[in-house]
Amino acid sequence: MKINYCRFNLHEYKKACWMIGERCNLNCHFCYQNKDGDLNHGSDYDIKNIIQLLLLKDIKHVILSGGEPLLYDELFKIIESLEDAGIEVSLCTNAILADDVFCRRLICTKVRKVTINIASIVDNNYFIHESNSNYNSVIAGIKNFVNYGLNVTFNDLVFIVKKDIFLNKILFCANMGVSNISFIFPIYRDLSSKKLAVRSTQFDEAASILQEIEKEFDINITLNNPICIDESCPANKNIFGIDVSGNLLPCLVKKDI
Repeated sequence: MKINYCRFNLHEYKKACWMIGERCNLNCHFCYQNKDGDLNHGSDYDIKNIIQLLLLKDIKHVILSGGEPLLYDELFKIIESLEDAGIEVSLCTNAILADDVFCRRLICTKVRKVTINIASIVDNNYFIHESNSNYNSVIAGIKNFVNYGLNVTFNDLVFIVKKDIFLNKILFCANMGVSNISFIFPIYRDLSSKKLAVRSTQFDEAASILQEIEKEFDINITLNNPICIDESCPANKNIFGIDVSGNLLPCLVKKDI
């Protein structure tokens, strides 16, 4: 079995997601970050203080996200400071700004894990399609990450549980030479309306479909079901977030909803 049915996506060690800014270069309807976000954050941090908080919490891994982390001049300063403190670093990006110059600089660090949100290149029916205005830019960034030997994981949001939609994403993964893909059930379909994205029973439906598909592909599949509004969620114990003001908080997702 290559599918990891992970209800909360927790590991044996603590980790934190550092939102180094609110600005993104996209305006995806499902996301609370957009082009109007604040670009000033990232230069105002007391990085040393934040790292001390991370060490006190015994956090071993930090995911740098945003907004879009590649927009921020302080990105490499933050990476260097975290690595000097012995903390593993990975990136979560839409890949649009991952040009050759950026990738050559990135491989001079210890960062080797990159998660790319491919939900930004789907059409209105949730299929990846070349007609999407972001398609060519995202493809170019993915190819750069792959060509520089980075460990790439595609991340996709599940709004509709259908075999052909899952198959479309997994075929894309295989064609791009990427061996990891993660499907995540979001809480809301649209943040403005806060309409729930899916029924709880659809997790089991998706698991059954992916179990059938995975036999045909040499792809590592993770199916996440982050029930963040469930009081039994253990995320407060193992997952932390650093918000755009530099505050270390338990579970940023819970705070945001």
